[in-house]
Amino acid sequence: MLAPGTPLADEAARAAYVRDHVWLWRAGWAVWIVAAISLLVFYRWWGGRLGAGRVPLAIAIAGFAADIVAESLLITVVPDRPDVARASFALTGAAANGLYTLAGVVLTLRMPGLRGPFAAWTWAVWTFGAALSAAAIVEAPLAVAAASAALFVLFVPWCVAMGRRLALRSEG
Repeated sequence: MLAPGTPLADEAARAAYVRDHVWLWRAGWAVWIVAAISLLVFYRWWGGRLGAGRVPLAIAIAGFAADIVAESLLITVVPDRPDVARASFALTGAAANGLYTLAGVVLTLRMPGLRGPFAAWTWAVWTFGAALSAAAIVEAPLAVAAASAALFVLFVPWCVAMGRRLALRSEG
């Protein structure tokens, strides 16, 4: 629903898609805002379980602020001003995602007893998060798409697995 309006398409095709599918475009970015909120809630819960202090959550909140600005621009401004899209994609892909990844790294470093296959999975998540941000910085749309795909294939089940580990840890 969003891909035809992203840098994967040329500028003219991207602008036409957004203009012709504005409500779908807006709904898609609204879903990403909800996803960002859920990530903040997860990081807060994770940090609380670890007693990780305020720094990781503050980093994630900075990422969320960048995301809200970028996605708000994508929702409200880009349909009429496609020239704003480039900066918005950089803000969400490079800055927001980079800060979310950094917050995850800080939380991971504060997690005792993380080893074996789960540690490898965790570091793979953050590696793909960093790759996504790097690809966004250099404006490499195919690399952004590939890193995003790998990140979300790993990240969504990882959140469930990490949540279970933390819940079991706090019960034991």
